Amino acid sequence: MTMKFIKALSVLFVMALILTSCSKEKRLERELRKQENWNIETLAWVKTTQVVDGEEFPEVSITSGVSTDAGFINFFKNDDGYYEYELDNGIVREKDFKWEVEDENTVSIGDGETSILEGFAQIINSGINGEDPEFNLRTEAFAYELTKGSGGTHTIEGAGVIQAFTVDDDILSENYTYVITMTIKED
Repeated sequence: MTMKFIKALSVLFVMALILTSCSKEKRLERELRKQENWNIETLAWVKTTQVVDGEEFPEVSITSGVSTDAGFINFFKNDDGYYEYELDNGIVREKDFKWEVEDENTVSIGDGETSILEGFAQIINSGINGEDPEFNLRTEAFAYELTKGSGGTHTIEGAGVIQAFTVDDDILSENYTYVITMTIKED
């Protein structure tokens, strides 16, 4: 065989490998988008709560729970998505999120929210009304990783933080850290 032939064959092999891996990633993307609603079949969570109220030591507690048929998740075109699920005894998370296929078996999912402008509006309004200034700021950030399963079932694992800062007579800050595992299945 000539050197040109070996080089051409090598290039073709590399191109075939690239096209195969890209099509597997696209296959997972199409699978997630084709299903209108993915049911959250099970959802397990562990929450660590830390409350700082001006005392010497913050108050810390850990709770956990498991629920079935906890909500749904949607994957749309343009890497947008939406989920709605019950977390932690009645707390319902309804959020838009961004998602991206990392490889043929993995998808990253993330959402976040901050209410800084709302907090500043509260300070201004309380000052205008002659009240003692009150300030509420809430930030949220959750990140997940979906791992492809078999038979139309996938696992999503992740973590998130909800922080609430309040300036008033009682609580200065509350911090909720979640570790979440959910199983989703085709509707």
